[in-house]
Amino acid sequence: MDKNVKSKFNKQKIGLISGLLVPVIAIFIFYLFNKYRFGSFEYFVNHFVMLHLTSHIVSLSVLPNMAVFYLFIKKNFLYSARGVVLSTMIYGLIIIILKFFV
Repeated sequence: MDKNVKSKFNKQKIGLISGLLVPVIAIFIFYLFNKYRFGSFEYFVNHFVMLHLTSHIVSLSVLPNMAVFYLFIKKNFLYSARGVVLSTMIYGLIIIILKFFV
């Protein structure tokens, strides 16, 4: 791989952004697979909030970050992998707040 391309994607900011976006995309994909059951996205969100399952859904949506982390490690983008770990820690704090304080 060209050294310029590697240095372009091997940044902690790239890993942080991708690590924060992948769980959001995962929740939306989960909604799309269950769209017939929930109808609107607003009802989908309200359903899990009313059942106090928000922390569970968020924690499951973070699982695809493992694939992104593995991809960055495999490509030897260690700074990007570090950003994914940071974003996963941020989601961990959000899950703790949702679980115990909301």
